Amino acid sequence: MFNTSYTGSAGTVANGTTVTVNVIEQPAGGNISFNRMDDTRRVYFNGMSVNGLYRFTLTVTNSCGSHTTPEIAFTYTGTTPRPVNFQVAGHPEQMVVYGAGGTGGEVHCSTKVGSTAPEIFYFDINALDNAANVTTVVTPSGIYPPGGAPSVSVSGAGTANRVATVTPPSGGWQVGTYKFSITTSFSGSCGISQSYYIHVSDSGRPDVAVADQSVCYPGTGAISAEIPLPAVYQEVVNSSYFQDFSGVYNFSVVSKPAGSGTPTYGTSDQRSTKLTSTTIGNLTTPGDYVFQITAAPRAGSSVGAFLPAEYACSGTSLTSTFTIHVENLVNANAGSDLTGACPTTTLLGNNPGAGTGTWTLVSAPAGATPSIANPSAPNTAATNMNVEGVYRFRWTINSPLGGCTSADEVTYTVSSTPPALSGNALANTCPATSVDLTGLFAGTAPAGTSVVWYNNSSHTGAPVSDPAAVSVSGTYYAFFLSTGECYSLPSAPVNVTIDGSCCAAGDAAPVINP
Repeated sequence: MFNTSYTGSAGTVANGTTVTVNVIEQPAGGNISFNRMDDTRRVYFNGMSVNGLYRFTLTVTNSCGSHTTPEIAFTYTGTTPRPVNFQVAGHPEQMVVYGAGGTGGEVHCSTKVGSTAPEIFYFDINALDNAANVTTVVTPSGIYPPGGAPSVSVSGAGTANRVATVTPPSGGWQVGTYKFSITTSFSGSCGISQSYYIHVSDSGRPDVAVADQSVCYPGTGAISAEIPLPAVYQEVVNSSYFQDFSGVYNFSVVSKPAGSGTPTYGTSDQRSTKLTSTTIGNLTTPGDYVFQITAAPRAGSSVGAFLPAEYACSGTSLTSTFTIHVENLVNANAGSDLTGACPTTTLLGNNPGAGTGTWTLVSAPAGATPSIANPSAPNTAATNMNVEGVYRFRWTINSPLGGCTSADEVTYTVSSTPPALSGNALANTCPATSVDLTGLFAGTAPAGTSVVWYNNSSHTGAPVSDPAAVSVSGTYYAFFLSTGECYSLPSAPVNVTIDGSCCAAGDAAPVINP
């Protein structure tokens, strides 16, 4: 890129290039000359200090030859004054910067609300500008607090020290932020605009505070915590309140678990005082992280003490500490699903450790009203399950501070359904002297039950001691027996016939001598 400013560029004098201004016309007193050309395609001149028309050409000469541009015409209408100064000696209540560069303002507490006394703010013309030629106009702008716009008069014209007298609207000053535009120019041309703010606090700020938080650590890696921020008040108290101010919440670590990583915070726009929450990340180790939170201007220390003054009106602090408890997860285990005929069973949850466990009923058959004896005990009775069907229970474990929650579910099926058998009659075949009842049930007993046999349909007396070797004729019934000595309905009857004339295997038949 051709330019005349950078060392090594083809356009520099050191490389043999010269640029000459050929003046055709300029105002009396003007003395235009070439300054530089840069790679932003801009040409800069000296001596253009008098308003009027400048006509000229440029001649560029180097080892390749010479070139003169067509005529260039430029009308110069004047320079822009430098910004006025709001930080005036003797008036410490006036602060800079409020928002953008060149802004200023002041803060008043709620005692000012309703007052009809005018408020005065002062500003000085820059010493490098001729104050006699500087015009300043102050007008209300932005969003007005309730009650409307104030009126403004400016005194000190022609001097370096100007005074703006602000009279509140009918009803006096109100809570909110009054914004004013100060336009400075040389006799009305080429002006610049700055803003000044008169903030009237509602004196209603509580301490900046964040409640302690608990989050769950999964066992590996890094996690984040969503942090609720203090209640939003900017532009919420009313739409003018702290208008144009850019505030944030800054965080710093007070302490953290040994060996843990460095926590991370969101960018400034993710920590704005206009937001309700933000995120703190890279929490790598279980334990307590203690943070400090502080309300501050986004631009840092270059901004005036508007926030400290706002909180001072309420007698509150704009900083505090809070803790993020990173807790270990305890996985809940509700035990195995069970089936039984009893209306009562024992729920078997795992130990919650330092946390707390709770049993809850998830679902039950229509019309059932089951009850949990001690919902906070890992092992407890579930009773009153008098309707057949599936009962579902949930075991939930919460960590001591509530950051971790895990849950598991278990079912208990109340069923009186009897065992289904593959036959209803058995007889021994010699030389066998017994029959095997167990072979008639080829299924699997429901979890939590076993198959028992009786020689009656009301399961009275003692059960068959060895169903695999029954040697007595009769009628037998199978039952599902669940924990708690609860029986299903009886199976279909099985008729057993034993031929008592059989010789046991290995025995010799008797010999009768004539």
